[in-house]
Amino acid sequence: MHRFWLIFAMALLVAVVAAPVSALPPVTDPDGRLGMCFVYHNDPDWHTLAVNAGARTNRWQLSWYDVEATAGNFNFSIYGDEVSTDVSAGLTINAILMGTPDWAATGGSRLVPRIRAEHKIPPLAFSAFGQASTSASPPRNLDRPWNDPANYWGRFVYNTVSHFKDSIQYWEMWNEPDYNYFWTGTPAQYYQLLKVGYQAAKVADPDCTVLFGAPMLYGDNGAFFEQVLALIRDDPTAPQHNYYFDVIPMHLYANSAQLYENVEWLRWRLSLYERPGSHDLENKPIWVNEMGVRLWGDPPGPDHRVEWSATPEEQANYVIQGVANGLAARVQRLLYFRLHDADMSDAYGLVRNDKSLRPAYEAYQVAATYLSDPLWVSRVPSGPNVRVSLWGTPRGKVSVLWNTSPTTSTYTLPAILDSATVVDKRGQTQTITPVDGVYTFTLSPATAYLVSDPSVYIIGGDPLIVIEADTTPPTSTVAALPEAVDSTSFVVSWSGSDGESAVWSYDVQVRDGSAGEWATWQSWTTATSATYEGQDGHTYYFRSRARDRAGNEESYPPGDGDTHTTVTLTRTLHYRVASLYADLDGNGLRDGDDYSLDEVTMTFRDGSGRDVVAPHVGSSWEFTTTVRVGETYTFCAVKRRFLPTQSILTISPGLQALEAGPYDVALRPAPYEILLPLVFKDF
Repeated sequence: MHRFWLIFAMALLVAVVAAPVSALPPVTDPDGRLGMCFVYHNDPDWHTLAVNAGARTNRWQLSWYDVEATAGNFNFSIYGDEVSTDVSAGLTINAILMGTPDWAATGGSRLVPRIRAEHKIPPLAFSAFGQASTSASPPRNLDRPWNDPANYWGRFVYNTVSHFKDSIQYWEMWNEPDYNYFWTGTPAQYYQLLKVGYQAAKVADPDCTVLFGAPMLYGDNGAFFEQVLALIRDDPTAPQHNYYFDVIPMHLYANSAQLYENVEWLRWRLSLYERPGSHDLENKPIWVNEMGVRLWGDPPGPDHRVEWSATPEEQANYVIQGVANGLAARVQRLLYFRLHDADMSDAYGLVRNDKSLRPAYEAYQVAATYLSDPLWVSRVPSGPNVRVSLWGTPRGKVSVLWNTSPTTSTYTLPAILDSATVVDKRGQTQTITPVDGVYTFTLSPATAYLVSDPSVYIIGGDPLIVIEADTTPPTSTVAALPEAVDSTSFVVSWSGSDGESAVWSYDVQVRDGSAGEWATWQSWTTATSATYEGQDGHTYYFRSRARDRAGNEESYPPGDGDTHTTVTLTRTLHYRVASLYADLDGNGLRDGDDYSLDEVTMTFRDGSGRDVVAPHVGSSWEFTTTVRVGETYTFCAVKRRFLPTQSILTISPGLQALEAGPYDVALRPAPYEILLPLVFKDF
């Protein structure tokens, strides 16, 4: 049986390579994480193809030089049809605001003719004569307050966001400012452009999302980007303005591993520019606003492998591996560059210009269908293999497997159910069963290598997606606690059950008081009990949730949770001394010539010798006071010419109200032998 599935997996992969490319059924319920760059508006088929693939965002350039070709004259109609087309198709818009008009530029030369290319390809930053274009120039008066009428960039951003705020939510402040093809200014000038743009956009639409201009990070190893981060760190006004950006995007191409590794690098670099005690920068949402790979062997690409390139089949591998890696790196959105080749001299598209589909289009549909809505994602390299697991998805546990080496490898995946569905990059499926508790897969080798170093493989072999379809959350509860406990330390127990893949771990939360906030006490624990340390007089509420081996999590119960208890270390003590007498014969009994005493001084003190109640003088005493569990109290009776008499009272757990007495207290006259203290009662 084991060998059969190995042979099946290899045969399946071979069959996939030879299969013709045809679209899978339209993706109707993606999680919205995937999108595309530059879905053209000149043919409705492009939008249909994008939406059917599962894309839900279209990123394109909304050029300043088009909107305000002459100073002060705004013409938004040039983009009106494009915006409405995207919205009607169900695509959100990531608009890149960029492109300085000639009249606002501080440098460069006018580029003639200006190339708009359906407003989707930025104009060339350099003319045929090698001069920088005005469109890449920092605008004039950028150093003025954002709302100064002479701050032309601020005026443009405010008016543009105001005009489109009902249709566009995401505004990216320039594109690749660390690349002088698009931006010829300094890091300080870009930071000023970002600050002005952020303030103008937020006043125009407080609910909009402002993106840092996606850096390229290649040419200078991130130096430009880090200089901007240093300016943000040192700007005292930055924290009150969310550091002048809501999202940090980045561009990653060709190497599928970079969608994990470089994102983690970016998060680390952000952390280095935090203010002391802050995590605001490293916790910024990260988007990959451009991901893709240049093709060879498919026009208009070259007919031979070139640096950082892939075949159409390798491109399909890249799509699934890149999305999986991005999810593992907690990327919020992944936008593919691009849907079709359009007028580019290279092939990047999922679709050819004649609308025929490349294998990567199907792979994109597979990713949008199966790699969606996880509760969390893990990534586990194992030798040459990589496993990215999506936990708690609407389809169950979804594992993506691929081989990064140039030789065939084997991968074993522990089973959580008695069957699973395998999906290949073309969307073909097959049901498999485990052998001895594991699934075993043969993973095809990587073939996409660098021309400059053939030992480096930038894309892994054909990925497999393994779906273990447990979608039912487990159940759990915290065991009932007594209404009150008389110790600050008490044991809390919980239990759970799951009918499919079994309970994996628990989270237990506690709330201090009915008006308190729920806080996690136990996280990802496999234990079913623990000792809680509370405080006297506090009421604690507890609730649990279980997590199964597919990653499904139950919801916490609402309201007051599963159970509660109050820590009560105090008790009410009613203490009565009925009489005091002279015990002449020392037998501890009132008999013979024993007689009553008055004017006896009586005290009731705690273990530190402090009076719990005020001392009393008389022939009897009755009082009610508060005592604490575990403490020892001493009653003492003193009268001149009599030896002192003591009784010791220890407050034990388990009693709510205490009655002590009535006592007849004996005092022995001096100078007879000393009596040991008389203990009346020990609670």
